Amino acid sequence: MNLYSINIRIFAIISMIFLIILASFGQSIRRQSVSAYGTVMLSDGNFNISQTVGQAFYTFNQNNVLQGFQQPISITIEELITPPLLGLNMNVYPNPANYSFTITCDKEIPKINLYVTNENGKLILSEEIDNLIKYSINCESWINGVYYIILKDNNMIFKTLKLIISK
Repeated sequence: MNLYSINIRIFAIISMIFLIILASFGQSIRRQSVSAYGTVMLSDGNFNISQTVGQAFYTFNQNNVLQGFQQPISITIEELITPPLLGLNMNVYPNPANYSFTITCDKEIPKINLYVTNENGKLILSEEIDNLIKYSINCESWINGVYYIILKDNNMIFKTLKLIISK
């Protein structure tokens, strides 16, 4: 054997030993079940949410296990707004209607937007109503079918009523 072939064999053996050592210290991701762990804390009006849902765990040197990375989220609630129209009782009659119907409310609403859509979501009517307590709508040109009356206050849906037109 010459010196060149001995050097190549020594280089190959050293390279294999080096790769085996590197492979034994590498990290790996293993299959696991999806589990959930989390906490929610409230302090001084701030919510702190921390959770690990379905995160992979990592092993180092086959000795210790770290359960993923927790990513905390901090949420500050500055003001809790209760919709002013919550709890109001509204009715539509007659239902089924044929030529007109009336919407009533047990308390006067200063300003509200009224939308009527058919069962496919096509907008049939859009009106802004001031001081709603009783409001009549002519529907004699509408075809038979199911309609939805949507009442919105400041772009927030307050109430949806179902109306049937049957002539």
